[in-house]
Amino acid sequence: MINHELIGRVCPICGNALIESGRSYSVDELFALWLSMHKFSQAIIDEHRAASSHTQLYSCKSCRLGIYLPPVIGTPSFYEELHSDTDLGYYVEDKWDFQEAEKDIQSDWAILEVGCGLGAFLERAKPIARHAIGVEANPAAIRKVEEKGLVVFRPGEVDSEMRGQFDAVFSFHVLEHVQDPIAFIRDLSSWAKPGGIIGISVPNQDGPIKYIDPCIMNMPPHHATQWRRKTFEIMAERLGFRIERVAYEPLIPRDSYYYSRHFVNSIFQADSAFHRVLRKGTASFIGKVLSLMFRLADLMGRNSIGAIRGQSLYVVLSKPGNP
Repeated sequence: MINHELIGRVCPICGNALIESGRSYSVDELFALWLSMHKFSQAIIDEHRAASSHTQLYSCKSCRLGIYLPPVIGTPSFYEELHSDTDLGYYVEDKWDFQEAEKDIQSDWAILEVGCGLGAFLERAKPIARHAIGVEANPAAIRKVEEKGLVVFRPGEVDSEMRGQFDAVFSFHVLEHVQDPIAFIRDLSSWAKPGGIIGISVPNQDGPIKYIDPCIMNMPPHHATQWRRKTFEIMAERLGFRIERVAYEPLIPRDSYYYSRHFVNSIFQADSAFHRVLRKGTASFIGKVLSLMFRLADLMGRNSIGAIRGQSLYVVLSKPGNP
């Protein structure tokens, strides 16, 4: 476990000093922000308050990592309660990240997915790869994966002899949840063969999510860190990886409100009558433009706008050594 008092707020990726880049939030304030989506039990709130009474966003000017300190990491019960809320729809079965990662799988490969959720990607990969297994911490999700007839292990249960035996290791939207990202990526790499690949997706902090403040889905106890392409580049150099490719999710209709609502709100923040009119008019204009662009994309057989970035960033790293 990282002792942030000892490291003196030093970036865990590049070692440079971190600077304050957001206001401090108490744990009670964080859970109050969740109320519009889900009301957590008092036991879970108390569980996270025991980790720290507050947290604040810091950033690194060198690698552009964002990190909340002191860390308040979501517990297994936090995610089990999220999963049990069927109205929230926490796990998504069809994701751009999965489609993108399919391009990196070869038919004779053995693959591992760390944080496999309900097993949606494993279902996609199983007909392609020679062998596909998952690792998942959420007991409710594990039951769903097993019901699908897929192979899944709890953390720590995968046979240690399998380290270094996988052609590809994937992890989708897990890195931003962990307290020690360098240790997590090193662990992912340890399962891959020399010359194998590690595919990682995270929320794209240079995408539309940057216009939402506060964004509870991008804060503790849900997210602990924030990533950009430059962060991965510096991390890869430090660990001796090579970046094989980087892909950005295109904007899909479901996420267009990021621009028509949150982008507009970030421009016109004042609450005067004049600014309210500006917000409404600009939001309407952007909404109509995006709607037209999506109609044109549909005519071309596409369901997204490639020229505008969406939610996710996908990075493929190659492990040092010969396959």
